[in-house]
Amino acid sequence: MRCALESVDLLVTPTTPLVAARIGHETVRYGGVEESILAAMIRCTAPFNATGLTALSLPCGFTRASLPVVLQIAGRPFDGVTVLRAGHAYEQATEWHERTPVL
Repeated sequence: MRCALESVDLLVTPTTPLVAARIGHETVRYGGVEESILAAMIRCTAPFNATGLTALSLPCGFTRASLPVVLQIAGRPFDGVTVLRAGHAYEQATEWHERTPVL
């Protein structure tokens, strides 16, 4: 990831590989893989935590079942300003952060 950030300012990735799992389930299956819900939920964020890269998660939509979808913006080490500016610009350009799911 650090190598990729040598040629770009930011990376935009999914925050999780799937939406919220059903209550009571301990594993999930996606892309032909079955793993614990915890492992799935940290799959996309853990690399940034482990490498010390700055990252921010933002809402970016909802599924047809009204489950929230979230994206992640990551930047270079110690460049939180760029990440936060990008997140702010995204929120100014969209309304996802103002919406709530239909329950």
